[in-house]
Formats: sequence, structure tokens, C-alpha cells
Amino acid sequence: MSYKSYWDDGNWLALCDSCGRKFKASTLQKRWDNLMVCEQDFEMRQPQDFVRGAVDIITVPWNRSEPTDTFVSVGCTPQGKTAVADDAVADCSICM
Repeated sequence: MSYKSYWDDGNWLALCDSCGRKFKASTLQKRWDNLMVCEQDFEMRQPQDFVRGAVDIITVPWNRSEPTDTFVSVGCTPQGKTAVADDAVADCSICM
């Protein structure tokens, strides 16, 4: 399709930034991406471009600090030192 130019005072020929065809400058529109385009190539910006995510609160409502470890020392007695299984006190057995 060829464009037949005509005289229009104060108007000039311009190319569509999208399709490259000739149009009068007054018929071109600025698109959301700052391109000057013809009526056929004009499109509105996608509304999903303006969607913002909600901030997630990922903390627990309450918490406690970990308690300190409590060690109980058990002294080895002569009765607890044995090589018989299940008769010795823990960490006091004699290996043979």
C-alpha cells in the first residue's frame, strides 16, 4: 500500500517506529514505550506491568531462645566399672 502525500501546512511526513510506513506526524501517537506509532500499531500498556507483590511476613508470632545445655557428671564407682554388657555405668565400662 503506497502513501499518497499531500500538502498540509504545519504537518510533515513521519515514519511509524513499529511498521516503518509513512504517515502525517499529526496521526502518529506516542506509545507507552516512547515509540511514535500509527493507529494500527498502537497498544495500551499491559496492566500486569503495574502489579506489585505483597510483602510476606515470614516470622513466627512468638519464639523462645534455646536453653543452655545442662551437664550432669556421674562419677564412676568401682561397682560401675565392669566389662559385662548392661551392667556398667555409661562411659565407665572397661573394654576387654
